[in-house]
Amino acid sequence: MIQQISESPWLRLALIVIVAVVAQMALVSDLRISDATGDVMLLIAITAGLAAGPDRGAIAGFVAGCVFDSVLQTPFGLSALAYCIVGHIAGRITLNLLRPIWWMPHAVTFGLSAFGVVVYAIVSVVLRDGDVWGWQLLDVVLVVACLNAVLARPALRMLRWTFGVPAPRPVLR
Repeated sequence: MIQQISESPWLRLALIVIVAVVAQMALVSDLRISDATGDVMLLIAITAGLAAGPDRGAIAGFVAGCVFDSVLQTPFGLSALAYCIVGHIAGRITLNLLRPIWWMPHAVTFGLSAFGVVVYAIVSVVLRDGDVWGWQLLDVVLVVACLNAVLARPALRMLRWTFGVPAPRPVLR
């Protein structure tokens, strides 16, 4: 069984997503800042796109979103749609980078985390499931973006391991 997990990127992704949803529900959801919590599952989607490209980022985002939706009280597929979009965009950004810079994963993760929260809120309003606008949305955007930016480097290492992608040499300037 351990041999199969170490050889298959999709089994490794399943393992990472299960560990992430448990961490989200057991730890991160209890850490509240200004009545907002982090979103580790969104971080999985973003770093999968950064590590392995737009297709795998979208698939990882969809899988992470489906697993997260199964434990939430929101319409099923809401997180999956938002995370799929953000994972794909993260992969597209990676394809367009000419050279890796050490701070780029943190900046991209910050920006895409904020974007992902806004996409989630917009889709939620379209589905008439939520009404989160104003200062409350700004608090959630800032908390999620800051937490995910801090966790970007270790998450990126995990997702590179998941998909078997070697880390590029960063430019130190």
